[in-house]
Amino acid sequence: MTRVILFTALVVALVAGAAHAQAPSVSPQVAATAGTIHVLDGQSLVLNTDFDVTRVAVTKSAVADATVIQPRQLLIDGKAPGSVSLVLWGNDDRMVQYDLVSIAG
Repeated sequence: MTRVILFTALVVALVAGAAHAQAPSVSPQVAATAGTIHVLDGQSLVLNTDFDVTRVAVTKSAVADATVIQPRQLLIDGKAPGSVSLVLWGNDDRMVQYDLVSIAG
């Protein structure tokens, strides 16, 4: 009987420890806000950066688009009036976010 109680206590302790030792929580990576970029729809502009861009994303490609031309230079195209986020990633986990506003032209 004592063995059963000890075994049960051990199992409970292991289960409680395993529940407590679940995968560590991952905190979201927050981009440094770099400001607002305005572009007329149907127009383009060049954005120069002080770091090599390895990846780029625009939240709604119907409003604007971005293309890496050179490691430190992007071409921003306004497509339709609206506001989107432009996120740039670089080496060393660098991430910069812009508010990109495409204005009716």
